[in-house]
Amino acid sequence: MDDISDTRIEEAEAALAAGQLMKARSLAVEGLVEDPDEPRLLRVAGKASLELELDDAARHLKALVRVAPDDGAAWRDLAFATMEEGDLPGSADAFAKVLELTPDDTASMIHLAHARHALGNTPEAVQLLLKASDAAPQRTDVLRSLVGMARAAGDNATALEGARRLSEQDPKDVLAALDVAELLLAAGEHRQAAAAFYKLRSADTDEGHEVYACHGQAEALVQSESWRQALDVAIDATRVDRHQLTTDLLAFIASKLFGEADREARPWDELQAELAEERAEHRRMHEEAAAL
Repeated sequence: MDDISDTRIEEAEAALAAGQLMKARSLAVEGLVEDPDEPRLLRVAGKASLELELDDAARHLKALVRVAPDDGAAWRDLAFATMEEGDLPGSADAFAKVLELTPDDTASMIHLAHARHALGNTPEAVQLLLKASDAAPQRTDVLRSLVGMARAAGDNATALEGARRLSEQDPKDVLAALDVAELLLAAGEHRQAAAAFYKLRSADTDEGHEVYACHGQAEALVQSESWRQALDVAIDATRVDRHQLTTDLLAFIASKLFGEADREARPWDELQAELAEERAEHRRMHEEAAAL
């Protein structure tokens, strides 16, 4: 390498370090005309173009990984560049290469998990997020993604594990508390689900929301045929809510304990379907609030 070329590389790298992206890119691209395989120039051109959101970022970075295939940072930049291009499979492959070279790169695990999930490979995404959450246990965003992806994959046991971790970190996390309760209910762990819905009553302090947890607790107790406790919870629900669902739930439970009254209670499958719709609406309210 001659002195002029060496000076150009150093100037390009200095401009990049100083945040002078257009200057850095111009110097790098000029140098690549003479030496198209120079890795330092390819790195500067790729990184500067990526920061500037220019279309040639991926082209420079693909050339860089061809001449420096063991450069994890280059593969990581390529992953982001191909993502910007809308090439999700290419981005996933690049993140996978980063992890091959640097297995403990938690950020790349997370990015690869989201890419795999978007590409339809949710089970692999779940495993990646499990590993990432073990490496970074305080990352609530990772745990929340883990819960959502595991539920989407039908892996309720892993979803429950993630939800419990979230709830332990923050007992006031309503969505995590709701996930724990719902997943226990779906798993047929009705007594545990009832206890989880009871905790939800403390976690969710929004006005008018206590009834949702009461309904869930009563449903879990009905499923376990704990009729006396279910009746107590249903009566408690009337303290905060007098709408039709609460009244119908109380009537159903009372009919199991004392026999049918003058008016026949609504069938349980109808009540259960309405309770599920109510929980979905309750979740939607908190998801929208969390997104603000």
